[in-house]
Amino acid sequence: MNLSIITVTWNNEKQLERQLKSVVSGCKNLEFEQIVVDNASADKTVEIVKTMSNVKVIVNTENKGFSHANNQGVEISSGEYLLFLNPDMKVEEGSLDVIVDWLEKRKDVGIVSPRLVDENGKLNEDAKPRRLPRVWEQVALILKLPHIFPKMMDKYLMKDFDGDKEQEVDSVRGSFMLMRREVVEKLGFAFDPRYYIWYEDVDICREVTKMGLKVMYSPVITAVDYVGQSFKAQESMWKQKNFTRSMLTYFQKWEAWYKWMWIWLARPIGILLVYLKNKNCLFIIDFFVILITIVFVFRYNNLFFWTIDGLAVLGSIIFFLVSIHTFSKKRKILSVVLIFASLISLLVSLWSGYQSRDTKFQIIDLKISKENEYYVYKYKLKSDGVRTIPKFEIAFCPDLPIDYVGINNEQDIRYSEELICSNGNYGGKRFVNFEPRDVEIIVRTKNIIDGYYISPMK
Repeated sequence: MNLSIITVTWNNEKQLERQLKSVVSGCKNLEFEQIVVDNASADKTVEIVKTMSNVKVIVNTENKGFSHANNQGVEISSGEYLLFLNPDMKVEEGSLDVIVDWLEKRKDVGIVSPRLVDENGKLNEDAKPRRLPRVWEQVALILKLPHIFPKMMDKYLMKDFDGDKEQEVDSVRGSFMLMRREVVEKLGFAFDPRYYIWYEDVDICREVTKMGLKVMYSPVITAVDYVGQSFKAQESMWKQKNFTRSMLTYFQKWEAWYKWMWIWLARPIGILLVYLKNKNCLFIIDFFVILITIVFVFRYNNLFFWTIDGLAVLGSIIFFLVSIHTFSKKRKILSVVLIFASLISLLVSLWSGYQSRDTKFQIIDLKISKENEYYVYKYKLKSDGVRTIPKFEIAFCPDLPIDYVGINNEQDIRYSEELICSNGNYGGKRFVNFEPRDVEIIVRTKNIIDGYYISPMK
């Protein structure tokens, strides 16, 4: 047997019959066999296969993934060469004879893939070879950054690729992959079963290179690739989970932990983005974060709310990334507005923090009254900073005994401590982690106060 063509199906009733018939016309002089492994299709895929003569079929009651199904097909195959062909492919008449003959003459090649075109005959950009993925590129994919900076993926996607030139490449797409059987015999599998879907084609290409064989692209024939028709029916959350899971599996297999850990960290964020997009609530969350920031921006000045401001910026940018290709024009405009709003909020926070380092308090009102033998001083203070700082103290003349120092709202005081002067007299009170803006200080003493100071604490 020269060639075994293995096709994994999942709800492909509309594309499969065309592919099977094209394979028959593609093999004029080859002794070949067609093997279809169905992954628990809910449509009429299996019924269609059973009407085709000379097609072996494996019907799975459970979908255990693309790699597992292909390996099942390999187990019952007998061809010297293995062609893994997606159901949404169409090969030209006599073309499989040509490419098998090409591989027979190239003993140094383990895998070869031809020129894959779209239905209009143009080179299919989504199906051409790619360079091996790098961590930062895949993190960018998870976070949807290429939607804003598309050129950042040019090297990985081989934008400089010449489809008319035969060349050695890092990896070819699994939609049409012709492989020597000796590859399977050495590895024990055609595709690593740890991959449910995606990245199994990149992985096997890397395995082939590791064993000293070449992965080649050759335009010696052309095939039509309709690209992922069955996946169009899958929900975006399913795709994101499985795509990023396989991505993590790939990097855990081939790279050091300090590289794959970035994929591990970014993966939940990518899944969350898809969830929020599906629930159509990302912009609501972003508004909520910015609202919190605006409410507190002129009241507090500490690291927590600077962090909130920063999260607002990040949330706005993420919302913008998601909105690029999924939201209406109005939503895209809204996302840009959110970015500017959150950036302004962050800048105000930082600027007010800078201003507050020189915050001073001014007495804008002083009322003195007499209660029995006590004088009661009510100081109304106002800070001149944009926002006040979180520590504040008031003290009086060291030689002046003070009976009581209070604040207009004692519940706002997180911690206070007494100020004892060098002569042992009570000299005032320090309020720590109290955020006054307009505040009234009440002092009760039997003496007339002729000196005091009020200052922020560094």
